[in-house]
This record gives sequence, C-alpha cells and structure tokens, in this order.
Amino acid sequence: LHDFVRSVMTEQELRDGLMLAAATLVVLPVLPNQTFGPYAVLNPYLMWSVVIMVMVISAAGHVAVRVYGAHYGLAMTGFASGFVSSTATIRDMAGRVHKIPAQLLGAGAGALLSSVSTVLTMALVLAATSLATLDAMAQPLLVGGLVAAMYAAPWAIAALRAPPTLAENVPPGEAVTPVVQTRAISLRAGLAFSVALAAIMLASTAVQQEFGPNALIAAAALAGLVNTQSAAISVALMVGSGQIAPQDAVLPILAAISTNTGMRVALAATLGGAGFAGRVIPGLLLGLAATWAAVFLPVTIPLWG
Repeated sequence: LHDFVRSVMTEQELRDGLMLAAATLVVLPVLPNQTFGPYAVLNPYLMWSVVIMVMVISAAGHVAVRVYGAHYGLAMTGFASGFVSSTATIRDMAGRVHKIPAQLLGAGAGALLSSVSTVLTMALVLAATSLATLDAMAQPLLVGGLVAAMYAAPWAIAALRAPPTLAENVPPGEAVTPVVQTRAISLRAGLAFSVALAAIMLASTAVQQEFGPNALIAAAALAGLVNTQSAAISVALMVGSGQIAPQDAVLPILAAISTNTGMRVALAATLGGAGFAGRVIPGLLLGLAATWAAVFLPVTIPLWG
C-alpha cells in the first residue's frame, strides 16, 4: 500500500482521498439523521450525504481518467453517475471542461449518457413505488429516453473510439494528449451544491404545505430542481394512497422533469463553456420535448403486451 501511494498517487490525490475518507467515515456518522428547521425539511445527515455524493462522482471521474483516459473514462463515469444524479454529473462534467478543454469529448458524452441513465432510474423508482404511476408515465419515459439515447449515441461512440487522453495504461507507442491534472474532489463545490438543493427543497415543501394538493404541480416543479426521483416518489405515493388518480400524476412528474432539465441546461451553459453547452443542451431539450410530446401522441404504444 505504501509503495502504491508513493508510486501511483500524487500528493494532491492523497490529500483529496483522505478528505473524502474523513467526510464519509468521521463526519457523516456523527451528524444527526433527523429533520429540523422550517417545515422540518432540513436533515444534516442527508445534506452531508449530498456533499459526499458530489465528491464521489468527481473522484470517480478522476480515477476513470487516470485509468482509462479522459474520453472513455468520463463517458462511462457519466452513465454510471447518472443513476445517482444527472444534475450533479453534468455539473461535474461541465466543471472539468471549464478547467481542461481537452476533456470536452469525454465529458460531453458522459453528460449526455447521464441523461439516459436518469430516465432508467425514474422507471425503476416508479416501479418500486407505484406500478399504476409507472403505467401512466411509461410512454413518455420510453419516448424521451429513446430520443435522449439516440442523441447521445454518436457522441458516446466518438468518445469511446477516440485515442486515450491522460491514461495510465496507454498501449505502447500510442499517442496521448497531454492534459493538466486537476484535483480529484472539491469540498467547496459539494457544499455549494448541497446548500442549493436544501434551499430548493425547503421552498418546495413550503409551497406544498401552505397551498395543499392544489399546488401539487408547483411543488413537484420546485422539487424537480433538486431531484426528479424524489418528486416522482412523492407523487407516486399519493397515487398509491388514493389521493390522486394515476393520470393526475403525469403533469406533476413532467413538471419535475422539466425544471430538472432546466437546471441541467443552466449548469451546462454557465459552467461548461460554449463547446460543452452546444453538445449537451440540444440533447437535453430534445429529450424533454419528446417526453412531453409522447403524452399527446394520437396513438398509444403497447408497452406491456
């Protein structure tokens, strides 16, 4: 282990690794896992878990770049991280491109692939929460997911076929593009993301509690800025308890998907630069448009046979 640390890891990577370990093994266990504050929505344990999630996604991308190269590593990291949070993944990929423009191909592919995996996550979440809600949302999710995948496919293939960039296991004689190494994680970025999500969650809960079921779409839209899955779970639970019909869950969930897409578009536009935004934003908007269009299709696609 000592030889590995000295010969493979840089001093900065060692510091970042220790910081992530301390955040996970030292700080997280001592935080109270209970809510407090207005509307009892703030939870220190969950808020710090979001910080760790952002750092883990960043670290995973860093390791993938070291091992497989920027193009292949970031594309695969983006797809896997999208099952956790496409928003956090796009924020991380955009930040990478801002610091290292040479990683645009892999980071762009990873961001687009994360929008595919987040659709799969939504389907799994609804299947576990309310099959009736999944049945109502199946066609929009299928069409939106297919469009997102079709748009992402050429970028992903290009990234996977590109020569390795900053990889540790480059085949002998194969050229490698020199790239400046960045920090593996950023505590400041994780804290900022967690605080922003907590503020949005507080606003969403306030709207729902103050205005009741009539504000369901607005509350879901606000919650969607944080995470579409949490908004979808809340709506699906209302279907399961008989508070609303399955078809009445479609618009609130679509509202959550829309605001979440808007958040990802904003992150891509403000953090990643013109090249990153030009690749990622059209895919996000096309996927969203297809999801909405599927609701109003004159025919219904037979999904369950």
